[in-house]
Amino acid sequence: MVPLTSCFLFTTATIFSFFFLYLPTLSMSQDNYSYFYEACKPLVCGNVAVTFPFFSSASFCGLPGFMITCDSSSSIPTISLSDRPYQVNTISLDDSLLLVSDHQLAQHLRSNSCDAGLREHFLPAVGFISFQIPNWVVHLNFAWCRRDGGPLPLNFTSETVEYGGCQGNTSLYFLSGTLNNDTVLPAACVHAALPILLASIAEANLTPEKLRDYSVVQWDDLFPLIDKGFALQWDYNDTDCSICQDSGGRCGYNQTTGKTRCFCKDRCSRSENAGPTK
Repeated sequence: MVPLTSCFLFTTATIFSFFFLYLPTLSMSQDNYSYFYEACKPLVCGNVAVTFPFFSSASFCGLPGFMITCDSSSSIPTISLSDRPYQVNTISLDDSLLLVSDHQLAQHLRSNSCDAGLREHFLPAVGFISFQIPNWVVHLNFAWCRRDGGPLPLNFTSETVEYGGCQGNTSLYFLSGTLNNDTVLPAACVHAALPILLASIAEANLTPEKLRDYSVVQWDDLFPLIDKGFALQWDYNDTDCSICQDSGGRCGYNQTTGKTRCFCKDRCSRSENAGPTK
């Protein structure tokens, strides 16, 4: 018969051995919760708060295509759209609106540069993938015209403003006679557009009437409109994220399942929200 004292010692030793054996695993799991929670903390870059569905570092903290980079020297937030950087001016989570500016385009035009890449700044060459242009955004209309196609019709050139920075075989014209409506273009020309906010016209001390008057509009008049930028919308149901944030968690995104995840500081109450994501 085994002494009772020996059984007690054996049982106690077994319990303590099990505890210390699995203590690193439990601690590692706890560290994982803390890591993902801290990795997805909001970032303030300039005047813009970067939070879900946007992210600034770890991809599991936001939606694909929603990464915002913060320049450490200037604190200017940028987002890449069609492999081109756009400055982020405002993020409105309540309205699902992003206000961006194409400062590279403004620099090109101000420096009288019309290299091959300039056209890529205009629609329809530019694509925004995860974002859409709201239907209430207005467009400035332009035309790219080949110079080897012969003289352009007088009814076209008399109602347009030519940009003087183009060299080579193409010219860029501003169609001052229209804002949102396309026009019948000569065969040598293709249409291009630039979205702007209607409010920017007033802020730049301009009027739609002035922009329609080819005899008074100048290219310099367009620069303030380009600087102000335009709005983009995104469509994502973030109900789960709201629930997560209301409970003190931080939202993330599982790119494998396409679902929102909730990272808590210690341990999530719902098992499906716990653990790492891709």
